[in-house]
Amino acid sequence: MEQQTHLVNQQLKRIEPVAKKCSFCLNGTSQSMNDNYFVPVFKENDRTNIVVYRSVKYQKIDIGIPRCIECKSLHQKAKTKALVISLIAALAIVAFMVYNFLDFHAVVSVGLLFLAGFAGFGGYAYLQNVFAGKAGIYSLKAGAEGDALVMDFLNQGWSLKQPTA
Repeated sequence: MEQQTHLVNQQLKRIEPVAKKCSFCLNGTSQSMNDNYFVPVFKENDRTNIVVYRSVKYQKIDIGIPRCIECKSLHQKAKTKALVISLIAALAIVAFMVYNFLDFHAVVSVGLLFLAGFAGFGGYAYLQNVFAGKAGIYSLKAGAEGDALVMDFLNQGWSLKQPTA
């Protein structure tokens, strides 16, 4: 007989974990359903590609992954720290570009603008993983990919990335 690991919550339209052992540090236990991390998984149902019209229809389900309060706090601190650092880096690049706008060729200015965007968005995602790793816990994505139910969904054609038209 298989042990039930998750329950379906029809009211909130999500799959909630029954297990309490934290999937991010492997030591703590989840005290509240609000402490858990809910990863969205997507499955494409229909795609329309006409010359002037594109659309995609998909399903979305949130799958709960047990997380202790300490890991939730560490993930929140990692997000905040990553946001501040990546925002400062992006603003510094933009400020440098604006200050030297007349001295640069237009191609260099456009390149710096793209670099600022990459430092802002890419740096934020990268630094979250780095800070979580330094804290000794799995990142949100690594913890989600290690969950058995999420892996079952991924093996059945679901994705962690939202489909776009």
